[in-house]
Amino acid sequence: MYYIFYGQSFVSTYENNFGQVKLLQYFNETGEMTDDYVVIDFKDDTKALDLNGNLIGTQHASYDYQENGGMNGNGDTFTVEFEAGDGYTYKVYILLQNHGAFNRLGYIIYAVTRLETITSGDYKLEVERIITSDYNFPIGAYYNVKMSKGDTELLSKESFEIDDVLHYVARTYDDDENITSTTYYKLDLVLKDSESLAEDVVVPVDSVTVTELEAHTYYTEDKESYVDVLDSKIVLVSVDGVKSLVSECTYNTETGEYKVTLTSLKEYTVKIEDGVMTITEVQEEIEEVEENNE
Repeated sequence: MYYIFYGQSFVSTYENNFGQVKLLQYFNETGEMTDDYVVIDFKDDTKALDLNGNLIGTQHASYDYQENGGMNGNGDTFTVEFEAGDGYTYKVYILLQNHGAFNRLGYIIYAVTRLETITSGDYKLEVERIITSDYNFPIGAYYNVKMSKGDTELLSKESFEIDDVLHYVARTYDDDENITSTTYYKLDLVLKDSESLAEDVVVPVDSVTVTELEAHTYYTEDKESYVDVLDSKIVLVSVDGVKSLVSECTYNTETGEYKVTLTSLKEYTVKIEDGVMTITEVQEEIEEVEENNE
């Protein structure tokens, strides 16, 4: 893209400290594809390091293509998976999206993650930790989380932090995809001792303590919105299909109403009666100031 807009003479003066990702496809004389793979050659500025402090990469890896696989269906993704020198498996998510500065399609490194597996009793936790990203994801954040108990996978569409502690949410549904039960799993994670690791690496998880918490999900009468109540507090709100975490929740014993503030700073009042929830957005009061024309 830079070659197209700035020309070879300008780009040749630019020192590439980030590396290259190449998607290579080979065809024979009859037009049949004979090979199709990805080469990844990261450089220092990516900080895509394994636990030994070495840059990760691959000279020949297959990939998985997913249409509209980015956040909120934003852009097509190519996912590359390979093992690095530290013995861990890494994934590179390459996103094809429109670049606003050029108004052209281009590729970015959506996320580079490390797969980690931790067990605790009957529980098995599989997490993907972000080690670098062009998408401003927090380094060390949990890109993807899967959990099982015994031989049963605990299906989930959500995992997020409450009071800086990761929670995994497992639900069951009826034939109409309405939630019938909700369980929160509080995951107290302990990281490995970093003294034995290289500098500037994302320290992996060493152990996890799992606490199973029963939650209650309450719908509006039309089933379009719902809230999750955990430990007598609303922790998640879904309004017309848009889910948001709650940053603050108070309960008025006189009115029987919750007042919640979302991470988006929107405020709602919520009342639950006979298992049915009503929710009302709190509108900001704007004082009208009359202009003094005198």
